[in-house]
Parts: sequence; C-alpha cells; structure tokens
Amino acid sequence: MANAQQILTLEVKDKKIQDLFVDLRSRFNRVGKIPSSPHVTIRGPYKTAVSSRRSKQIMQRLSHEPKLRLSGVGRFELADCHVVYLSVQGEALRKVWWKPDFPINQFGFNPHITVFKGDKESADRVFDALTQFSVECPIELFELRVDVIGQGALNFEN
Repeated sequence: MANAQQILTLEVKDKKIQDLFVDLRSRFNRVGKIPSSPHVTIRGPYKTAVSSRRSKQIMQRLSHEPKLRLSGVGRFELADCHVVYLSVQGEALRKVWWKPDFPINQFGFNPHITVFKGDKESADRVFDALTQFSVECPIELFELRVDVIGQGALNFEN
C-alpha cells in the first residue's frame, strides 16, 4: 500500500440516516454516485499512516463535546461533477478539523455528508427531493474510521 493516503472519517451509525442512504441509492443510483455509507471526512489526507494513539486523541475530543447534528441540505460544484450534501454542525468538529487540500481560509468550514455526485440535472433532482423532507436531526451514533482514499467505506456505489 505504498503511497496510499489515509483520511479520518466519522461513519454515521444512526439508523434513520443510514435508511436515508438506502432510499437515495434505490432512487438515484442509476444517475450518479452515492457513497456506500454516510460519513463526514474530518482530517487528511495524511502522507503517513495515522497512529491509533492519534485516533484515540481525536475521538476523545469529539466525545467531550455536544452532539453533532444534521442541519440542512446544500450543494457545490467540482470541476467534474455536482455534489449534494447534508450539512453537519458541531463545535467539536472545529477542534479536530484538518483538511490540507481544502483549507478553511480558502474553502470555509463546511463539514458535510456527501449524498450524491453526478451531473447537474440529476443533482437538481436529488437536491429537490431532499429539501422536501426535514433533515434536521441529531447524530447520536458515529465511529471514527481510518480509511484509505479510494477504498473501504468511501467507495461510491454505481
């Protein structure tokens, strides 16, 4: 696994949010990409392996703060696709956030769960569908994961 870059994600384990992803995959997978599991990327990519000690420190910081919360739907455009996401709020995230490819001073602080990547028209449909429902809810259950970019829970299902 030489040169494999690792990132830290919070994999959301709440049944309500996982069920939302199952529904989105059944409705929209034919027109774009939907992550295989709901997660928030909070750190990385790292150039070296993430130690278990470092992971434990980050999880301790997260566990001492008020809970995380889904707070609305948003979207942005990348060079090759349109992205629809669920916004995630929580002061604890600011304390552990480190994404050198997306520095806060240039891209802002925007923790989110990506729910769709695809063309503009399909992203419009996903965005419209999500805005029809209340996506305001606490995130009660999550676990910290070390993932390799392009593998594991981060893979998108087609």
